[in-house]
Amino acid sequence: MMTLSTRCCVAGGGPAGMMLGLLLARAGVEVVVLEKHADFLRDFRGDTIHPSTLEVVHELGLLESLLALPHTEVRALTGIIGGERIPIADFGHLPVRCPFVAFMPQWDFLDFLAGHAQRYPGFALRMRTGVVGLLEADGRVIGVRATAPDGPLEIRADLVVGADGRDSTVRAAAGLGVETLGAPMDVLWFRLPKVSGDAAAQTEYVLNTIKSVIETAGGTMADVTFNSIFITDWTNYAAVNSVYARYFPGDKPARYCIQCGLVKAEALVEIATVAHVGKKS
Repeated sequence: MMTLSTRCCVAGGGPAGMMLGLLLARAGVEVVVLEKHADFLRDFRGDTIHPSTLEVVHELGLLESLLALPHTEVRALTGIIGGERIPIADFGHLPVRCPFVAFMPQWDFLDFLAGHAQRYPGFALRMRTGVVGLLEADGRVIGVRATAPDGPLEIRADLVVGADGRDSTVRAAAGLGVETLGAPMDVLWFRLPKVSGDAAAQTEYVLNTIKSVIETAGGTMADVTFNSIFITDWTNYAAVNSVYARYFPGDKPARYCIQCGLVKAEALVEIATVAHVGKKS
């Protein structure tokens, strides 16, 4: 079994773990970041970088390099409620260098952080290395046990940070309790093939897929309580709305519609749906 030593070991190479690794290495602290996947090219829950994070990147002197990567800037959110266009958020009032939300694939952001962190001699990123347990001595955590491509690995560290997500192995091994504050709903993840065509065709495809998912769960479109609609161009609103009306012909659920850039360049419309499926009181 291989054994390594470092000042700080960070479990999890997501945005929090990778940013922490960069900050520590920049401050001269030796740090090892462990990421169980082989690369960052996979699905993530978030593809947005908010103004506060962009401000940190600016303070690190990396903003110009980050914004040179492909991204979309959303400076305001506007909703249509009852046919009336209503401002929801205007980031222009924030006292920051970048008063906008940047839409950028998270794998690009993580590659960016990792690349800059690796410029510091005290930084090490070990991919395909996942934490499986903690090392303890005299009532304190002194490191982690991990699996790596070349076999079991022990990393001894003065500080262990668990940044390995909601199902954290580090947290469970440390016996830290969890207080659940989640909403009473499930998030369904599924892949959709690329859809060509105009906004109406894309809306038809998206709503039909949502309908199939809800019916598979035992519900109907009448169980939908809220829709968030994202379109790239307001001129497509009428076409989207005409298709939408066929799927919700009666009392329509609450919704808002926002014009913004979408992560997939070919997409003209995206819809996020909340549905309550189950026993009715």
